[in-house]
Amino acid sequence: MNFQKITSRKNKLILLAASLKDKKIRDAEGLFFTEGKKIFSEAREAKRMPEKVFVTDLFLSQNPDWLEILSNLETYEVTEDVYLKITDEKSPEGIFAIFKKEEVKGDSTPSATILLEGIQDPGNLGTLLRSAVAFGVRALVTVNSADVYNPKTVRSTMGAIFKIPVYNFENIDSAITFAREISQNIVASTLSEDSVPLNEVDTSFSCIMIGSEGRGLTKRAIELSDKKVIIPIQNIESLNASVAGAIMMYDSMTKRNNL
Repeated sequence: MNFQKITSRKNKLILLAASLKDKKIRDAEGLFFTEGKKIFSEAREAKRMPEKVFVTDLFLSQNPDWLEILSNLETYEVTEDVYLKITDEKSPEGIFAIFKKEEVKGDSTPSATILLEGIQDPGNLGTLLRSAVAFGVRALVTVNSADVYNPKTVRSTMGAIFKIPVYNFENIDSAITFAREISQNIVASTLSEDSVPLNEVDTSFSCIMIGSEGRGLTKRAIELSDKKVIIPIQNIESLNASVAGAIMMYDSMTKRNNL
C-alpha cells in the first residue's frame, strides 16, 4: 500500500507538525500531537480520529498490521531524517499523529471532580489526569497549571487525555464557581492546623483540590474550600502532588462504591 511520501524537512505539513511543540502554535491552530502506537490506539478506542498521521518506512515495515488502519486516514510516509524534525521522543516508534483539541464529553454519572492549582510539572499533570480516569473522576479542572496538551503531559496520560473533560481557568475563584456546579462540596488537601484526616470526610462526590508541587494550595483556594483534609503519613512531611491526588481520588472512588 502506497502513502504520499514526504522527503523534505521544509515541507509545509512537516513545518506545521514541528511547530506544535510550541504552546502558542497549539493554541492558535487548535491542534496537538501524539506519538506512539499505544496512545494512538487509545484515541481510536475513544473514537477520536487524527487530522494527519506521519509514519516512517521502518514503522510500516515493522507493523504491517497497521497498514489497513492507516489507509483510512490522511497518512504520510516520511523519511527517518524528516521524522527527526517533528519528533519529541528520544527513541521514537515512528508514528506521529495530529489531533484537533476537541472537548471530551463528560459522563453525567455523579462522581468526584479534581481541581489542580499551580501544577507546573507536565509529567505530574499527565499522571494526575491518568489517575483521574482510572478512579472514575468526572472532570479535571486546572488553574495556572501546565498545558494539558504539552507533549510531556500528553505522553504521561498514556491516552487518558481522550477520556476525560478538562476545563482550564485563569483564576481560582472562577474555577471553584464552576466546580460547585458539578460537585457536592470543595475539599482542599492542605497541611492547615484545622485539617482533618482524609478518612473522616466523605469525598464521594467532592471537588478535590490539589496544589502546586512546592507551595501547595494558595491561601485563596483554601479560604474558598468547604473542608480541609490531610492524608495521614509517617516519617516525611508531605507527598508528591501526583501521589497525593491519586490517593485522594482512590479514596473518593472507594467511598462511592461503598454507598
